Amino acid sequence: MSWQQYVDDSLISTGKVSQAAIFSLDGTELGTSPSFKVSSTEAKDIIAGFDNNKVLYDSGVFVAGNKYYVLRINDSLITGREPTGSGVCIAKTNQVILIGVYKKGMEGGQCTNTIETLGEFLSGMKY
Repeated sequence: MSWQQYVDDSLISTGKVSQAAIFSLDGTELGTSPSFKVSSTEAKDIIAGFDNNKVLYDSGVFVAGNKYYVLRINDSLITGREPTGSGVCIAKTNQVILIGVYKKGMEGGQCTNTIETLGEFLSGMKY
């Protein structure tokens, strides 16, 4: 399956993630939803934040120009939320990060579960 197919079939089509992207750990975009413009700089800052999470806790995480206040960070997951009720879930595997956004009215936990499940599958496949 291509990276774009993972975005389309494993994330967006679930109805639990409104927009999604996959980036390699060097900040290269591998697949994304239409009109979801996560910059390489944002991706690199997120990747660095997994190792130095104080920066993300202090300044928030920026995804497609939107700032999310960080709720949780561990070795493989970042979750964040906007005051409007939308949020972001980011999973890190051996080779990629998966970024999923949910809109106000969607369940953040369902987005997180969807992103984490794909992340665990890819990690199991050595990606």
